[in-house]
Amino acid sequence: MRNRGVMGWILALLLAIVVLILGGCSKETAPPASQTQVPAPATPKAPVAAAPEKPPPAMAPGELPPAPEKPPAAPVPAPAETMPAFPWPPPPASADTMIPDKWLPTKGEARLADVANRLEGALKAAKYPRWSYSSVPNGFALVSKMEQIKPDGTPSPEPARWSTDLPSVAHMTFFEYMKALANVEPGYYRVIVFIVTNQPWLLTEEKPTAEEAEKWLGSRWLPDSVGNLAYGPDYRTTALVYEFKKVSKDADATFVELSLASADDHLYKAGISASLSH
Repeated sequence: MRNRGVMGWILALLLAIVVLILGGCSKETAPPASQTQVPAPATPKAPVAAAPEKPPPAMAPGELPPAPEKPPAAPVPAPAETMPAFPWPPPPASADTMIPDKWLPTKGEARLADVANRLEGALKAAKYPRWSYSSVPNGFALVSKMEQIKPDGTPSPEPARWSTDLPSVAHMTFFEYMKALANVEPGYYRVIVFIVTNQPWLLTEEKPTAEEAEKWLGSRWLPDSVGNLAYGPDYRTTALVYEFKKVSKDADATFVELSLASADDHLYKAGISASLSH
């Protein structure tokens, strides 16, 4: 009996030790309460409502709503630097001559624009109201307005000089007036063309008409793309005189193949060479 009691105490003691050991292990392995707690989800913020737009001010009776704003205007493109082409090679002239280099600004760094300005000044001094530019290879053609002249190349008095009608009796001498009584006095007309280029050329055989000559008037100014070209020693300036004759009001003007006056006489009597040579 005594042995059974001792054994019971030993078993109870062992059981107590086992319980203590298991209890200690559970405390060491259990995570802290702060680590096992799941944080509560954040409460979403309510969206902030946008402030309502202010209504447009009330319009007075009969007042019209304001016009919508116009978009800015697009820039206007610059005109292209172009010239109408002069017939090339040029048509046969009634007379022609070479302009001396000493009459032109050919020294130093001369440009085609410098020569053009010199020719324009001569036409202006000779009271030409209009001239224009056309293109030729490596240069330009300066075309004068068609003018009415006498057979020797002298310009008709103003304002008949710039008219394409027949000369009036008031502008005739007594001999011309007497001749006009027997036969209609023909009208003579002239167009002077200055060709500035370094390209050699020969006149074509196709004769121009007065209608074609009147259409030679092109651009009012010389584009920089041509004017800035250097007027080198190989450049030449040639004056071509195109003369036409009209026998009556109903007849078309016809081309005069050989003028009674030389090209130098035409330039002199027109008042052009006097300005160029100074």
